Amino acid sequence: DWLVRLNAGTNVTLFLLKSLPMPHIDESHPLFAPIVRLSAQLVCVRPEFDALWGSLGAVVATSKPAITPDHRAVVRRELDATIAHLYGIEHHEYQDLLKAFPLVFPNNKDGDKAREAYASGYVEVKNRLGL
Repeated sequence: DWLVRLNAGTNVTLFLLKSLPMPHIDESHPLFAPIVRLSAQLVCVRPEFDALWGSLGAVVATSKPAITPDHRAVVRRELDATIAHLYGIEHHEYQDLLKAFPLVFPNNKDGDKAREAYASGYVEVKNRLGL
């Protein structure tokens, strides 16, 4: 998302997409199940997605859809941190990357607090998954 916006305006071409560094993972990758679980928690929040949720079986067995704003924020932080690990982004790089989003993390106390929550989430994911 950030890299696309850095190189393109509102038009994203297939040429641009193919030039982006995207990891290719399958079910054997250690981050596959966490990414699927977290994504499902954000997507499967309405009855229309019950079948999808059910099809994921053990991957989501101990989780619940993220319906409340607070729960969604926690899941999104964890998903973003997991994706950062997938791309091999180090903690200091992640902190710098977060600063590139002034609309999400404004330069004030609230923005600093949110940025710190994301940075802490990075460390928590690293420790929990043994990365």
